[in-house]
Amino acid sequence: MTSPFYRDRRPPARIFAPSAVESGAARVVLDTGDHPALLKDADTTPAGCTIDGILELEDGKLRVKLIKAVVKATERAKQLMFEG
Repeated sequence: MTSPFYRDRRPPARIFAPSAVESGAARVVLDTGDHPALLKDADTTPAGCTIDGILELEDGKLRVKLIKAVVKATERAKQLMFEG
């Protein structure tokens, strides 16, 4: 079953997501083949404000929360696939 929000919220994602990949950090990873951590290290300074922000996000377990969210959504998608 399709979400009632599908028509209202998905079209902008279809427009913005490809352009973000096309011109953003993901494009740099794809073009260089470098690991994202290497790119982060190349673009931040040890005592800079950007790395302080990144460290705060990592200390707040943002990466773990994002991974858990993807796993949970995947599990739910599998459930829905077999219900219908």
